[in-house]
Amino acid sequence: MLGSLVLSACGPAADSPEAREKQMEDYAAQHGLDVDVSVGADGKAVAITQQVGGNTVTTGQNLERPADFPDDVSLYPGLRILAVSDTPAGRMLQGQSDDDTAAVAAHLREQMKTQGWDDESLPATAGAPMTSLRFVKSRRTVSINLIGTGAQTQVQMLLQTGG
Repeated sequence: MLGSLVLSACGPAADSPEAREKQMEDYAAQHGLDVDVSVGADGKAVAITQQVGGNTVTTGQNLERPADFPDDVSLYPGLRILAVSDTPAGRMLQGQSDDDTAAVAAHLREQMKTQGWDDESLPATAGAPMTSLRFVKSRRTVSINLIGTGAQTQVQMLLQTGG
């Protein structure tokens, strides 16, 4: 459904980002979705925010790092953030890098250590399709799954706060 919503934004009918936002929001409403659409000034970048199961979810291309996402949680340089969602335990980011899994893992391990996080990751399993990292600092935990897709890496990061 969201894919259709994004594709509908590509038509020539809209003259301004605001008009395109309203057009997509109206289209979503016709299909029972209550979404907030943000179109970039370039008229192409689209972010869609909606409530799913009581949690806020934002999807799009090249989303910004959330303003309230802790500065001491390292993100891989050039990571294209594709989704940000609130969870009952914290915040989840999903994205994609053009670098391989080993490079992403090495960088995150180094940077998280520099930021004062303890690396509690289990040793990697040779030949496994996914690399899992886990970092702990005070009462916070960052769990990261890195999934290689050829030369690219899919990144799933969960920041858990509290207990």
